[in-house]
Amino acid sequence: MNKKKSIITIFLLAIFLLIAWTTITFIFSNDNEDLGGGYTYYSEQKMISGKFQIPPTIQEYKYDSEIIIAKQHPTKHKDIMYADYNYPFGRDTIYYWIIDKKANTFSGPMNHNDFLKEISQYDDKFELN
Repeated sequence: MNKKKSIITIFLLAIFLLIAWTTITFIFSNDNEDLGGGYTYYSEQKMISGKFQIPPTIQEYKYDSEIIIAKQHPTKHKDIMYADYNYPFGRDTIYYWIIDKKANTFSGPMNHNDFLKEISQYDDKFELN
């Protein structure tokens, strides 16, 4: 009976260690970034999510305590998850987005010239290549 208890104990310990290792690996290998204000950049999907979303594929983004700006190239095919987004210049164009966390508003998708006009309202001067 002692041998059976030992085997069960070792088995349960192995399962516990496997779960702990998997959890720790997931936590530390996660490249998602908290952008503040309830927004997160999801590195695997290359999108920003929160009250407002910026759909894939984000090529570059910057943020501070007030705003998030992003440069995005839409996916080639319309995705049912992002069907509400209208890309006025087609899906082969780079678009820019601004999320104002303080005012709870967003602008986008917009072209580079409109982005430069819109971003000039903010004290912080961000640039996206």
